[in-house]
Amino acid sequence: MNMFYKRDEHYKILGNFMVEFSTMETALLQYCSIITYLNYCQDGYTRYSPLSLSDRLKFIRDFIYKNLPLLQNDWDKITQKINSVNEDRRHLIHGIGRSTLWAENLNTMCPKKGEIIEKEYNVIDIEKIISDIQEIKTGDNGIQGEFLTKFCTHRYDHYNKNIDNSSKVIYTVNGEVLTEFKGV
Repeated sequence: MNMFYKRDEHYKILGNFMVEFSTMETALLQYCSIITYLNYCQDGYTRYSPLSLSDRLKFIRDFIYKNLPLLQNDWDKITQKINSVNEDRRHLIHGIGRSTLWAENLNTMCPKKGEIIEKEYNVIDIEKIISDIQEIKTGDNGIQGEFLTKFCTHRYDHYNKNIDNSSKVIYTVNGEVLTEFKGV
C-alpha cells in the first residue's frame, strides 16, 4: 500500500473544502455589494473583499436589522450555519496539524479565547462540512438561491421607497417581477 495515499486523499478533500468555502465567501461579497451599489460590481468586490468574514456578516446583519426586518430570522439561521462551518475552517486551514502522512484522521489544534481547542477530522467529516456549505449556498433559504431572491426583492423595495419613479429598480426572476414597483 502507498503510505502517502491518506495524505493525498486529505489534500484532495481539503482542496475541495477550500473551493466551496471560497465560493460561499464570494456570495457574501455579492450581498455587501448589493447593499451599497444595488448590484454585484467590481467596486463592491474591491471595497468588501478585504473585510473578514465576521465583518461581512456583521455588515449584512446590520443592514438587514435596520432596513429589512422581515429577513432577520432567516439571516440569523444562515449566520449560525456559516459560523459553524467557519469554526471548522479555522481548524482545517489555520489549525496546527498533528497528523502523520498515513494517518486516518487529521488532528488539529487551534487557539480560541485563550485556550487550545483540539479537533479530529476524517474524510467523511470533511465531506459532511462541504455538504453543509453547499446547503448554505443553494439549499432551502440558500444564500445563492431562495434567500438571495428574497433579499434582493426586499432590498430593491426598500430602495424604491426612497426614490422617484424614474430611478426605481424593477427586480425580475424568471420573467416575473418581484418588486412592489412593477414599472410606470
